[in-house]
Parts: sequence; structure tokens; C-alpha cells
Amino acid sequence: MTALNYRVDYLKQLPQKVAKEFLEARGLYRPPLATFKGTVRLGSKVFGEQYILVQLYRMLLEGYAGLKVETRTGLGGTKICFDALLHNQIDLYPEYTGTGLLVILKPPRQTVDSLVTDRDLVFQYVKEKFAGNFGLAWLSPIGFNNTYALMMRKGQAQQLHIKTISDLKRFTDNE
Repeated sequence: MTALNYRVDYLKQLPQKVAKEFLEARGLYRPPLATFKGTVRLGSKVFGEQYILVQLYRMLLEGYAGLKVETRTGLGGTKICFDALLHNQIDLYPEYTGTGLLVILKPPRQTVDSLVTDRDLVFQYVKEKFAGNFGLAWLSPIGFNNTYALMMRKGQAQQLHIKTISDLKRFTDNE
């Protein structure tokens, strides 16, 4: 996903072109079917990665499922997309489990701490809570990990014996 983002954000290539070339390179692209079985509305937030994902889904749904896809991209942030989904303005949009957990569900810190070390636990928690609280289904993760990293000057990291984010947390907890 990083390479795809780079092409859209820095090389200014169109998300449709990037998505199509990605699918073609993996033998997954199929042109839209001749007749459509129905329509689905895809939404996205307002940044490159979301635009790419919507185009990937659009091409796959049109080529494999025979669905006509209407896109509503650049809706804004998580809350706007979430509201659009709740109010039947869109049918689906790509979302990150961490965002669903922290921005929408906002569980107590103790719950978050018990989940964040295992992405499968986060997914199951978010999936169950969204189904129960909002009547929304989370589909299986798409296979890329949008995990964040931190950088630190090498000398300082060696001096403080910090090699992982957990090491940094232990260090800050002791300060």
C-alpha cells in the first residue's frame, strides 16, 4: 500500500490508474460485466489511500460481482463517512479497525490496553460492537497492515536500551 500511496500522493497519478495497474499486475483485473445485478455506493475519506481502495473495490465489484458501483469519495473524516453509512447514503467504505475502536467506539483505556497487542482481538471486538451497537457489519480485513512506527536517533536509542515501542513505553512509564 505504501508504494500505491506514493504514486498517488507524490507522483500525482490518478487513483483509478494506480488501482487498475495493481490489479492487472496480479492477474485480478476484469473489465466490468456487461449487465449489472444491482448498485452499491462506495464512500471514502479525503486522502489518497482511501481513493485507491475505493477504486480497487469498484473494479473488483464491477468485474467479479456484476454490481454497478457509484463512488462518493472525499466525504471528509471518519465521523462523516460513519454518518453517511448509518443514514444509508453509502453502502460501504474502507475503515481501519484502530479508527473504529478509538474514534467511534471509544472504549475505556483498560479495554484498549487488553486488545491492542493482537490485531485479531481488535477486529473481533470492533466487529461485535459495531454489529450490536449500530447494526453494521465489518468484513474481513483486506490484508495490509497500516501500522505506525516511530524513529529515534540511534545513539539515544542505544543509550536508553530502546529497540521497540514497548521499550519506549516502559522507559516513559519509569520517568
